[in-house]
Amino acid sequence: MRNLTVFSACLGMVCTAFFLPAMAQEVYRSKTASGTVMYSDRALTPGADLVKKEKEALLTDGGFPEALQKAARRYPVVLFSSPDCAPCAQGRKVLNQRGIPFKEYTIATAEDQSVLEEKGIASLPHLTIGRQALRGFNEAQWEQYLNAAGYPATSLLPEGYQAPKVEPLTVLQKQAQKEAAPASVDGLPDVPNLDPSNPTGIRF
Repeated sequence: MRNLTVFSACLGMVCTAFFLPAMAQEVYRSKTASGTVMYSDRALTPGADLVKKEKEALLTDGGFPEALQKAARRYPVVLFSSPDCAPCAQGRKVLNQRGIPFKEYTIATAEDQSVLEEKGIASLPHLTIGRQALRGFNEAQWEQYLNAAGYPATSLLPEGYQAPKVEPLTVLQKQAQKEAAPASVDGLPDVPNLDPSNPTGIRF
């Protein structure tokens, strides 16, 4: 019996030594476009689009509850704004009060404006939830889309959460182009047009 016990213990040690390296090999350490360190079971590819990178950056070390994390992973929120824009400030306030983790791009220069127009965005604020685009600020509409995407009605952000740094649109584009080279990626999310035949406009 003693020999059997010793054999079982040794076998357990061998199995542990065998599986630990395999588990460790599945963990990758990467950096997002904003320089945030993150760990994942898959390595980031140079051609990954900006929305995916910012989504991962939002979740890094966030400690989000499951419901919030699920919504943020599936439908990351991005706000396009400009300085001295009252509707932009109102929209930002709504997102902050509800505890929505979001990335904000600011349009403050002629170059920023040119990039914005290339993406088909004609007015600000402009909000994207996943691939759904919302033009202008309408609190009821924003709330409707956030609800449909599964975001909690009240803030579940962990204490001490810090939102990602607001960055100029052109800077973000240049960073994405540099990281994606030589792949042909413009670094910005495609903004789909809302379908006039769909009154609710809810499409993810």
